[in-house]
Amino acid sequence: MGRKKPYLVSLLFQEVTYLFIYFSTNLHFTIFCYLLIGLAAGGRVAVGTMYLGEFIPLKYQTSVITGMNIGDASVLIFHAIWYGISPNWAPLHFFGLCYGAFIIFLVFNLPESPKFLYAKKRFDEARVVFMHISIQNGEASYINSADVKHMVFDTEEAQNKKNKRALKD
Repeated sequence: MGRKKPYLVSLLFQEVTYLFIYFSTNLHFTIFCYLLIGLAAGGRVAVGTMYLGEFIPLKYQTSVITGMNIGDASVLIFHAIWYGISPNWAPLHFFGLCYGAFIIFLVFNLPESPKFLYAKKRFDEARVVFMHISIQNGEASYINSADVKHMVFDTEEAQNKKNKRALKD
């Protein structure tokens, strides 16, 4: 399935559920919505962390993912501070809805994970994603699109050799 679709579905599900909470006037319905948000959190946290990590160079993964986890945990601290200052929850949740919509927009425009495509031997799609990443990183001037188009992955080379041997037999 990849990383993008489950992550996007999880984000969309949580966004819609938060929208229900925002307009809810029933305590039991609101509690049920928070249960649903908790059930979808696994997709947001686990898949999202993996998806993010697959776009980051190895030397920065620990720092970036640690920062992401700190940011996620800081939400609870921020809520405690917010409610200590103001009992009005509406602006806080409205901000969360807008921020969630922004994240969904960003993820919707991201390509599938190149590591996932590589693992599934979808090499042509992986090449396209690598070219997209190089353009986003400002490295496209150093990388010729023809070079990326003709790039052969090690697994792909092994598969090609295996296919050639099978044809000879």
